[in-house]
Amino acid sequence: MAKRKEEKPKEYTRRQLSHAKKEKLRQRIILITAIVIVAAIILIPVIGWIVTEYYPMHQTVLKVNDVKYNMRDMIDYMKIGRANDTNNEKNGWTLAGEALQYMQQGEIMRQGAAKLGITASDNETKQYLEMMGMPDDKAFKIYYGNQLIAAQLQNNYFGENLTKTADQVHALMMMLESDEQALEIREMLVSGGNFTALAEEHAQNYYSKNVNKGDFGWHIREVLKTMLGTDFPLDYAFSANAGDLSQPITDNETYKQWGYWLIKLVDRPEEGKVNVQALLVSDKALAMDIKSRLEANTAGLGDMADQYTQYSLSKDTHGDIGVINNADNSTYTQAFNDYVWNEATPAGIWSEPILEEELWTRGGSWIVKVVEKEADRALNDEDRSYLISEAFNYWFSTLTEDPALKLENDLVTEEMQLFAVERLEKEYPYQGQ
Repeated sequence: MAKRKEEKPKEYTRRQLSHAKKEKLRQRIILITAIVIVAAIILIPVIGWIVTEYYPMHQTVLKVNDVKYNMRDMIDYMKIGRANDTNNEKNGWTLAGEALQYMQQGEIMRQGAAKLGITASDNETKQYLEMMGMPDDKAFKIYYGNQLIAAQLQNNYFGENLTKTADQVHALMMMLESDEQALEIREMLVSGGNFTALAEEHAQNYYSKNVNKGDFGWHIREVLKTMLGTDFPLDYAFSANAGDLSQPITDNETYKQWGYWLIKLVDRPEEGKVNVQALLVSDKALAMDIKSRLEANTAGLGDMADQYTQYSLSKDTHGDIGVINNADNSTYTQAFNDYVWNEATPAGIWSEPILEEELWTRGGSWIVKVVEKEADRALNDEDRSYLISEAFNYWFSTLTEDPALKLENDLVTEEMQLFAVERLEKEYPYQGQ
């Protein structure tokens, strides 16, 4: 077999070698440029996604001890708020504020409940979400899991530790505008008057006037205190005997949407202006007494205003309000304006007491009739729910006031909140928008 002839390596001139190197470098530059362009095409959207999506969504908006909530959690909480806002009354900014509040309160409660051994398992939460028709997402799990925990705390933990009985009274109670009126109403009751009918007509406290006509039924003292806002009638109700009817019980603290004006139109200096002196007092009897003293010059306006008036502008001017313009009539109430801007109103004399039903005054008098009393009576559902709620609220307040609580709830800037609102409108706009 013939031996193959070996080829000699191709020899390049110096000029050809320089050209080859330049060509190789050019091809390398083209390759690197192509790689950079391809990388840019891939990376620009990725970088954009990181800047516009990943980073904003992963910003921390709340820290409760070692637990963090991010922007995604906040927006999902806003979605829950929007889903629950059936009347479409809340804008995105309101929902953002509420979301932060719910996350904070829920996490504090969750951590406190865990110390009591109370939790909501993933399975329980999942079943609850399925029943409610909600998605199985992180925020929904936390939000509705917190509801399950709160129910366990109230029904099991606090409910089980709640007393079953307590001292109770069945009382009829109403607040009147003055001791004088209370005495008149008491005489009617002694003569056979119907308590609920009289309360419906004359009572000044909210419950007696608008809810129960003065018949409060069986309750513990704590529940009655929330209804009445004062202890004055309760001190009597829980110390008197069944069947007792109180004398007028003076109350100088409780407010009522009721009072009486005394107004003096001093003069009309020019068209559309009046010079006025005025006092607003708590009851008609007091108004009549002040009127007689002012007319008899046995008391000065400043002294009466400093002592009795309950209207700030009258108090600040010691009763001498001065010249007011008709354009300022929105500052005053309808009852006041009807008198001072009435062309038939005489100048230079004090008015009769004018009923005021827009402003609030402090003071009144109670009449209480104790129907029945019973020590250690079984709690009804309403009182039981009240005591459980009070126990829960007290427990939660101890958690929020715990010096060991590490809370960072000022992390959301206005820019972050705007991002959350805009994202909510994009992901979950109101139905019909």
